Amino acid sequence: MLPLALGAAVYGLAFGLLATQARMTELEAGLMGGFVFAGSAQIIALERLIAGAGAAVAVIAGIALNLRLLLITASLRDVFAGRPWWQVALGVHLTVDENWALILSARAKGQNAGYSYLIGAGITVLLAWCWASVAGVFLPQHCLSRLL
Repeated sequence: MLPLALGAAVYGLAFGLLATQARMTELEAGLMGGFVFAGSAQIIALERLIAGAGAAVAVIAGIALNLRLLLITASLRDVFAGRPWWQVALGVHLTVDENWALILSARAKGQNAGYSYLIGAGITVLLAWCWASVAGVFLPQHCLSRLL
């Protein structure tokens, strides 16, 4: 998962740079990354806000872009079967394209990849995403401004 998490971090850095245009703080970018945790949706929603489209349009655009996650998590129905609601909610929140593809690949190879695999991979990507989002806000505001 680490190579894919590094890729997510690059994308998170781009989100953080975009967040500076929306005048978000490091905390706001990090919290958005943790609570929303949907890179493409976050970017499109933030872009809509920067363009002045309003919060409702930003939320609708983000939701529309991530409707695929309904099908992705539905395809993992057996992973969530028999789990308490909070574990299902956590698993759904942490399911992204990267760990979904890895769990399917591992299963295709005959490996026993289940809930723990999904959660571990999801947490790895989440941490990389949030760290990079915060760094994307921090670097231009605190480091690059000193160089210029």
